[in-house]
Amino acid sequence: MTHGTSPNVAPHRRALWLLPFIIALGAACTEGYPTQDVEPVDSLRLSNPQRLEIMNQLGHEAYLMQNWRYQLDVSCTLTIRVEEKNEPTHVLRYALPGAIVQLKSSPTDEAHDVQLSYPGRVNTEAMTLLKSDHWVEAVQMTALVKLLQRDCKAPRFDDQLS
Repeated sequence: MTHGTSPNVAPHRRALWLLPFIIALGAACTEGYPTQDVEPVDSLRLSNPQRLEIMNQLGHEAYLMQNWRYQLDVSCTLTIRVEEKNEPTHVLRYALPGAIVQLKSSPTDEAHDVQLSYPGRVNTEAMTLLKSDHWVEAVQMTALVKLLQRDCKAPRFDDQLS
């Protein structure tokens, strides 16, 4: 016989006592995983103008209040405008043919850089196409730039003569 308490009360109290531990365990299991959902996009089926539109969305305030805007001209040169609060706009131009696109992550500031480099060129450093706090967005940008590069058709010199 119980002494004034229901036999079901003790398990409920025990469950309430365990609740903070269960919440902490659940929070620990998500450590290192992206907290934002990224809408899946089949980048392979997009046109280059559609890819540029997504790149501009990704570049909007990607890192420390910076806004990255992208344009591609007929010669496959990517123009990037980097706007920062209280800073002049930086305009950068990079030829995509022959370039290598890479993702570099910094362990010190948790920033992810999408970079462009040219193999075989002396005294050239990798140029940053995007700096982002979000790894998922940086990976998506890397893929978009590689596809932009793959599908860009710069006019050849002999095409211009005809």
